[in-house]
Formats: sequence, structure tokens, C-alpha cells
Amino acid sequence: MHSHVRRKPLKWLPRLDSNRVKRLRLTRSGALIIAMYYDYLLRSVTDDGFYIGYSTDLRKRLLEHKRGASFATRYRGPWKLIYYEAYTEREDAEGRERYLKSGAGRRFLHHQLRHYLQNFPIPNRVYIEGVSAESAT
Repeated sequence: MHSHVRRKPLKWLPRLDSNRVKRLRLTRSGALIIAMYYDYLLRSVTDDGFYIGYSTDLRKRLLEHKRGASFATRYRGPWKLIYYEAYTEREDAEGRERYLKSGAGRRFLHHQLRHYLQNFPIPNRVYIEGVSAESAT
């Protein structure tokens, strides 16, 4: 009906060029949202171990971990999400995942989650040649 009306471009959307296309999705309200990339930290309820991962759809990925559909986490579940970060650029999220899996990244997470770890401490699981630290003393 009003095809002659020219609409102004939305200023808050990033300008897209032909070499790089952002994935956009429509929400229920009709607003456009730029696709997000997530790094996350899970804690095993059974063995208190951790898992650091990356996903483009955090809810779907958490359901996969819950169902046991992920080979890496299948035998150590159930899992609890305790931390995540969201990024608009895939490269940033992948680089952050690599960092979080490094020694410095694990120290960062330990410091970032210090209050959580005070309330839910990690049991002492240090083993020396098959003998636990508790029985060695």
C-alpha cells in the first residue's frame, strides 16, 4: 500500500558489506538481534569436575549436555551451568574459549568465581602414584 514511503535505516544496526554477512534473527517482538556466540562453564554434579565449552545456541547446547548427547560430557553428568560469556563475534568467543582452557584462564575463572567456590568448594582430589593425598598423610 505505502510502497512509495522510504524508510530510514536503523542506526543501531552494524553496516553490512558484501564480504561479511552478519546472521540476524527475529524475536517475537519483531526486533532484529545480532547472532551471539557463547563460552560457558559447566560443573558436574557427580564428580565436581568442570567443562569449558563454546556454542552459538547456549540453550540448545545445555539441553544436549543434559540429555547426554555430547560425547565429551556424557558420562560425567548431570551438569550445572555456573558461568557464561556472550560475544557478537565468533572469533572473539573462540579465542576466549582457548584462553579459559589455559592455565591463566583457569586462574581467571577461579578468581571470578571465588564466592561460588567458597559456597561449593572443590573436594581435594590430588593423587600421587595412585594414593590419595588424604591417605598419604
